[in-house]
Amino acid sequence: NYQADFLKQLPTGYSHVLYTDGGDSMFLAPMDEIVTHYTEMGEPDMVCAALNYMPEPWRDTHPAGWYDGCFDSHEAFRFPCVGGYLARREYAADMLTRMTLLPRQVSDDYWSWCDAWREGWFKPKLDSQCRIFQMDVRDLADGDTPWRPRNQLTGSTPCILHMSGGSTNPIDWKDQTMIPIAKRYGILQEDV
Repeated sequence: NYQADFLKQLPTGYSHVLYTDGGDSMFLAPMDEIVTHYTEMGEPDMVCAALNYMPEPWRDTHPAGWYDGCFDSHEAFRFPCVGGYLARREYAADMLTRMTLLPRQVSDDYWSWCDAWREGWFKPKLDSQCRIFQMDVRDLADGDTPWRPRNQLTGSTPCILHMSGGSTNPIDWKDQTMIPIAKRYGILQEDV
């Protein structure tokens, strides 16, 4: 709800919003490449990151079979992910606000996204080819250039890498994971 409130307060000159979890993400490409991919996708109201797995904790709060048949089993990256999206500002604000009214509220807004999807009124375009968003490193390999990783399943070179999930600590967040990858792809120099 804080994100929705913030988006509603932005001046009307801001037509779109690009969101990614900031503490454990890094940009691997310039904004113009992100915009090009968004345009190629047809400039949907929202394109969001996609996962190739559904986290397990939902089983504690949702009945068995709750999401059966909701997501396209032909796509590897078929589940929506709250960790990154590019959207029309008003659409994002409206959808996020509507999610706060869902009957099932749990500690992770991921489940609100999935419940809204299940109800049928929230169907963002999934970045199922990982052209903009890559949600973790497990499907990555070195690409053709030393500074861009490649998704092994889709063949794409994602623009934003988000190390989703896992734990963090209040001192150095996820530096242990982030710094080696940032060095590998030339975002940080070796002596940092």
